[in-house]
Amino acid sequence: MFLPVMLAAQVTVSGEIARNTRWFGQVFVDGDVIVAKGVTLSIEPGSRIVFRANQDRTKSGNDPSKIEFIVLGKLVAAGEPGDGQIVFTSDATGGKAGSWHGLIFKNLTVISIMRYCIVEYAYKGVTCYGSSPEINGCEIRFNQYAGISCEVRSAAAIRNCSIMGNDFAGLVCELGSSPLLEKTVITQNTNGVIVFDRSRPDLGRSEPGPGASRGENQVYGNFETDIYNRSTLDLFAQNNLWNSDRAAEIQKKIIDKEKNPSYGKVVFEPLFGRRTSLAARQVSQPSPPLSGAQNSANPQPLAAAGNPGPAVPGSDGNPAIILSTAAPPASEPPPDGPNPGEPIDTAAQTLPAPTSIVTPETLIVYREIFVEKPDSMPEPLLTDPVLERQLDSGKRSYLNLAKPEYPEIYKRTRYQGRVIMEVIVGYSGEVETYSVVRSEGDYFTSAAIDALKKMRYRQETFQGRPVKFKIYESFVFKLDQTE
Repeated sequence: MFLPVMLAAQVTVSGEIARNTRWFGQVFVDGDVIVAKGVTLSIEPGSRIVFRANQDRTKSGNDPSKIEFIVLGKLVAAGEPGDGQIVFTSDATGGKAGSWHGLIFKNLTVISIMRYCIVEYAYKGVTCYGSSPEINGCEIRFNQYAGISCEVRSAAAIRNCSIMGNDFAGLVCELGSSPLLEKTVITQNTNGVIVFDRSRPDLGRSEPGPGASRGENQVYGNFETDIYNRSTLDLFAQNNLWNSDRAAEIQKKIIDKEKNPSYGKVVFEPLFGRRTSLAARQVSQPSPPLSGAQNSANPQPLAAAGNPGPAVPGSDGNPAIILSTAAPPASEPPPDGPNPGEPIDTAAQTLPAPTSIVTPETLIVYREIFVEKPDSMPEPLLTDPVLERQLDSGKRSYLNLAKPEYPEIYKRTRYQGRVIMEVIVGYSGEVETYSVVRSEGDYFTSAAIDALKKMRYRQETFQGRPVKFKIYESFVFKLDQTE
């Protein structure tokens, strides 16, 4: 009974938005959307923007096979913590990365705003092409090429965000871009940050001046490199946490002048010498699928699986369980705001479609002048389960770290892949529930679940009291190329 009700209330849009527009509720996008120059699109807290997977009704843009969301004017996506987050996602079952193209900001002088948003399963989650949006409190995850790509002198401000689980890189900087990052977690991407073409992101200064980053980022647990500086310029990444206080260990996950004299240096010392701000926000579980058939994404309880085994070394700084020593294959490298006297229209009125049905549950028309919310970010309440970075210890540790068995059928076919699972660990250190948020094969999923049932974690505390905590476990299946 759910599907007909959902379809009866949905709005489907594509094409150009030529008037100031406000979206609310669930909006389906079946073709490229362009926010025209001089136009503001405002999205209300709790909205869900769903992109049709691997199709583009308009067959336009740089990628005629996937939907692009292009902002030439201004986007104000001001979500709120928890249920008020704004979700940009795909309707593909299984949460496949790259099933839509992503958000593309091309407004050169007007600053767009993204607060408490989730962007997932795109090719590039957010592209800042000569544009410098404010991205605050957002989760950019499970995208194919990059979580955020800053290009052509972009100076985006990225604060209090989580950039994780992206296939090639969490953040890519090229063509002279210089984004600023503060209090942001970059983890479980193939590469954390990759810098090209005389770009120079600011990841933190020990003595920041006006407009400089204070750091307090957490860059750790990325599978290949944490920072890869291919630019000729030195870049600063001081006053950050790396899940290690040893410079030699941190340097192992950095490629810079020390490994190639034609590259610039990554200056990462001094390290962050105190606990990360408790204002670091909670990361919600991945958005639920549209189809009830996707049962693997639903949290499931775990039964006890015997006594904890001995502690397993080798997991410091990298929570992924990797079944190989082989490297993965190479990857590919001035308008104004809304006019005060102009009424704000709905997407359905701006983009007429004979099959669209507009109801108050999906879009609301406002006639007052749009006033932006203040820049201050609310302090979210911390409740169980807390995030790994908020633990007193700063990171998980294992009593028993189990590795999954490589499925025989995939060995024979030389198939490789990855499984990412969201895990809630209870007060005792046992896994309470899990959900599969990313998988590249059913047999990989089964092997990962079998291993997870054998996992045991040390009990953790927050401000001295025992807590449940939430982590993401990555299981990477790679065949040894020497076989």
